[in-house]
Amino acid sequence: MAKLQLNAGESIIGSGMMAYQEPEGMLRYRSWHGNIYITNQRAFFRMSMTGISMMDLPLSEIRGFTASKSFFVPEIKIYSRNGENFKFTGFLAKKLKIWLLQAGLPSL
Repeated sequence: MAKLQLNAGESIIGSGMMAYQEPEGMLRYRSWHGNIYITNQRAFFRMSMTGISMMDLPLSEIRGFTASKSFFVPEIKIYSRNGENFKFTGFLAKKLKIWLLQAGLPSL
């Protein structure tokens, strides 16, 4: 899989494998595995199998995030300013929270 192309002046704060939970109805989610990258300019998620980008948000378009647990599984939701939210789960949830705080995003 191709490496993430960084913009001019962009540096990675943290990255790792996580699962993106795409809503599929009211109570169901479809899980996509891939890599999340938090940089000093954006938050980016790319699926492992296909390389398709599921999220590519400049930090200025992110309202904040929440950290919680669902059936003992840690999850992070990233909220965009236009009303979208992106739910991520996995062992790196605690690190993702730290990376988002380092990027200057508020915990809601």
